[in-house]
Amino acid sequence: MANESFRAQVPRGAVTLRPDAAARRRAVEGRLLTVFREWGCEEIIPATFEYRDVLAPGMEEGLAESCYTLTDRESGRLLLLRPDVTLQIARMAGSARRGALPLPARYCYTTSVYRYEKDPIGRHRELRQAGVEILGVSGAEGSAEAVALCVEALRRTGLKEFKVAVGQVEFFRGLFQGQKVPPEIRAEIREAVSKKDDAALDRALLRGRLAPRAAGAFRKLPELFGKAEVLAEASRFAVTPAAKAALRDVRRTAEQLDAYGVLPFVVFDLGEIRGFDYYTGVLFEAFAGGVGTPIGRGGQYDNLIARFGSPCRATGFALDVDLVAQALGEQGVLDRYAEADVLLVGSRSSPREALDAARRLRRKGFRVACDLDGGGIENAVKRAAAGNVPSVVVLKARKGEALVVDVETRKRRAVSARSIEKGLKHG
Repeated sequence: MANESFRAQVPRGAVTLRPDAAARRRAVEGRLLTVFREWGCEEIIPATFEYRDVLAPGMEEGLAESCYTLTDRESGRLLLLRPDVTLQIARMAGSARRGALPLPARYCYTTSVYRYEKDPIGRHRELRQAGVEILGVSGAEGSAEAVALCVEALRRTGLKEFKVAVGQVEFFRGLFQGQKVPPEIRAEIREAVSKKDDAALDRALLRGRLAPRAAGAFRKLPELFGKAEVLAEASRFAVTPAAKAALRDVRRTAEQLDAYGVLPFVVFDLGEIRGFDYYTGVLFEAFAGGVGTPIGRGGQYDNLIARFGSPCRATGFALDVDLVAQALGEQGVLDRYAEADVLLVGSRSSPREALDAARRLRRKGFRVACDLDGGGIENAVKRAAAGNVPSVVVLKARKGEALVVDVETRKRRAVSARSIEKGLKHG
């Protein structure tokens, strides 16, 4: 009953990270931000809440329904907790005075977004994201840069098994060129292709009375998946000028990705059309071994910024930081969490020596936890082992001496209290 009462105090879909999980999240974020900055991205920190009516022009129906809202006490206007960082950057770029925003521009961020899920089992309502938005870089060049940066960022986290699946939503749209297909039938075809439901696709194509070549291309879409060679096969099914143009675009993207040296991490999926209304060209999803859902998504969104004012070509992606950390754990490459580098044992009756030693070690970059309760060396080593702390330092009663214990090997070494760091290692 007590456990049930405790759970009732925590909103569904909310999560509190314990120290080990928090440390891993920070470590993943730090590595991602380092890569983003190396690629010339400038970090931004977006507002936690915004006016709903200001962001509304850029919100698709599904996102609008998932927002958390509240009322501004001062103006009475409706606010929403940040549901999507791309929207905020699009608003910033679109509303900027013409010429005030130097292009191209590359932004990066690590932050949380808030989305209501009716059934949040296994999912959070506060999602931690790290992402990049590239503004003012055209077509295949912008798409290839985003995909290549996504690959490099994931590689640098330490992931061993991951792939980025690249699609082209205009290839799907282009197959309708010249066909009089009602919007509701187009939606059925899109749904069937997304779910790879052959029976539903056949029924929708029959109802839509599509030309045989176009219908055949739609049936083939779910199979157009694989390495770059699949793009040559796709040329047989590019039956309209619009589809051919989209295929040329994704081929140019593939050529750029080859120049970046990341093609071994990329597969192509021309049946991938999720985010259909949002994206305008190349789109992609990142997958990692050990995690059943995408760990990141991105793509080209050339029409979004224009909804807020000035038009601008753009592409970007967001990675789910906690899913990346989960994948690292599943693949056995997650860094071992340590509470500190040193457990420093001193005396409660005369703490100055221990606290002075702790200050000296911290200035040299060590993380130091102080224990002034005593209790003996063996108890201190057990406590350190439980927290993955690699070293215990015991200040001896004889002034100026210390004992360094390697927690893993239990080896002991006497050192001068002034040069403790010589016997230590970082965790």
